[in-house]
Amino acid sequence: MTDSLDAHRAKLARLTGPARTRTLLELGQKLADVYWRQGPGQPAGLPYLNEAIAAIGEAYGYFASDDAWRGQVASQLGWLHGVRFLAHAGPEPDRDAGVALLEEALAFPQLSPVIQDMSRIALGQLYLARATRVLQSPQIAAMLIGPGLPPQALADAERAAELFRTILARPSAGAEAVEAVKASLAVAEAFRDAMASVPGGAAGFNIGGMIQAMQALQDLQRLQNSRSGRGGAFPAMRSLFDADAMSRLDPLDRPVAVVDAPAPSEPPPAPTAQPDPIVPDQAALRRELHVLVAADRDVFAALAAALGPDGRDLAVDAIDDMVALAVVTTAGTGGDDTDQLMLAVALYLRGRLDADGWALEPGGDFELAGAALARADHTLRATTAEAVPVLNRLAALLDRARPAGHSRSRQPSINDDPWMGTVFVANPRGDRPAASSDAVLVLRAFYPAARLLGAGPAEATPARPQTVVAALHTPLLQLSCAVTPAGALKLAEGTELTPDRIRTARTAGGLAVLPPTGVGLTALGDALLAAGFRGVVTWKRVVPSRIAALMLFMLHQALAGDRLDPAAAVAHVRDWMRDPRRPRPARLPDEYAPTLARRELVDEAYWGALVFRDC
Repeated sequence: MTDSLDAHRAKLARLTGPARTRTLLELGQKLADVYWRQGPGQPAGLPYLNEAIAAIGEAYGYFASDDAWRGQVASQLGWLHGVRFLAHAGPEPDRDAGVALLEEALAFPQLSPVIQDMSRIALGQLYLARATRVLQSPQIAAMLIGPGLPPQALADAERAAELFRTILARPSAGAEAVEAVKASLAVAEAFRDAMASVPGGAAGFNIGGMIQAMQALQDLQRLQNSRSGRGGAFPAMRSLFDADAMSRLDPLDRPVAVVDAPAPSEPPPAPTAQPDPIVPDQAALRRELHVLVAADRDVFAALAAALGPDGRDLAVDAIDDMVALAVVTTAGTGGDDTDQLMLAVALYLRGRLDADGWALEPGGDFELAGAALARADHTLRATTAEAVPVLNRLAALLDRARPAGHSRSRQPSINDDPWMGTVFVANPRGDRPAASSDAVLVLRAFYPAARLLGAGPAEATPARPQTVVAALHTPLLQLSCAVTPAGALKLAEGTELTPDRIRTARTAGGLAVLPPTGVGLTALGDALLAAGFRGVVTWKRVVPSRIAALMLFMLHQALAGDRLDPAAAVAHVRDWMRDPRRPRPARLPDEYAPTLARRELVDEAYWGALVFRDC
């Protein structure tokens, strides 16, 4: 753990300003964990607690007042200030800072119920500590004889009681929570009633009520000691920023403050085993997640829509709620791969909103989204056909979000959204079944929303001349069909699309990818460029069909996955082919494995055949 702390400190030394935020929060969590293992209230742990407060305090300052995450950070920072005040007899500014931060946190409706309850309990204990502290004042007698106790003390006791009553009113509160909060409420109400003196004389001071309050406080301390399992008031603490652990943890298993008071007249009972934390209702949370994501629609259709262009308009709070709920549902029992996919989509959407680069860092949202996607893909791809477009879409988006090399040029104008408008013309006459199969593999990997013109697959549309002409306005057109020596495309039902007709179409097309036929490609490429295409990937010579299919898959990996411009994508494929130690892409289908193992791929006759032409 010390090495990890030093690594985070070293990383912070290289960062400035808001870029430090994530690392500060991670360091604060680790320091708090070390403090907790030392034992609350132990002098040896205080330096770790102090450093945790400093780290999270700086991070808190980088969040805008309306940032949804500021509420959670405020809750955690306020809790730490409260621990230092109550467990280490900290200064009163710690108490007041804890009160202010926890009140701020509770003003955020986005806080999960668990964090809300944890904040209310901690805040109630701090108010109660401030209310009863006045009884230790040397001026207590003068207050009773004279004007009475300060109104603030009464207000603090009432606020503590209000917080405890709010928790008890929640139907989800468990039996253990109800017992402890009832004990705290009894203390708050008893102190409030005892301190409600009549101004101007001690006669109104409720002595019997004060005795009752002290007895209630002793009862609360006994209950705290029996729950802690260590004779102290603080149970074992979980990770502050672990959403899964937080969601599983009973709020009463968070630190509970001790109000200064005389020791019990009898020794506390022997420690008992700490009860298991209350586990949230996974089924209810899962239903809430599905309603948030899909309402009354199909969940996969809703996820696909969220990943489309309109997904950028989703509210930040809705995305945060998606992440929080998905984290809990995937960690609990009864989860499935659909939950993993929803977690992956939620993390990607949150990462896309990040303006500071957190999402791109190791352990950031994009890496976590990729891991969740891999878990979902393991089962959903084979069992749930409607999930496949979402799996492919998210994989392509994550590839674009995490470029393999920052020095590569980007390709915003060609197929800026590869799911929108891409067209493949494959096997239009039904005599090239391998072309249909290869097109389907590429479409599933990179362009699930693309149109397929040809014969074979059920989803294909017949490729007639008028259909192909209408598709010439696409940002990406792949032609996997026979070509005549004159450059005409051989289409369905014995028809042909000539270069002259292509030339007069006057398209606004982007990139055309030609078939490796070896004949007619110069005339065909000239016609496409004259019609308005901005670039053409073509072949200088015939290449064996399986090797060409592998090269085309790698081309689309470079275009749609790595987001390279066409010229750079072609150069990347050529470099990859001639490297005898070429890596296998993670998304390469198994159908290409035999071809990938062929030693002759390094032959210039193959990789040198692929070229790019532009205007």
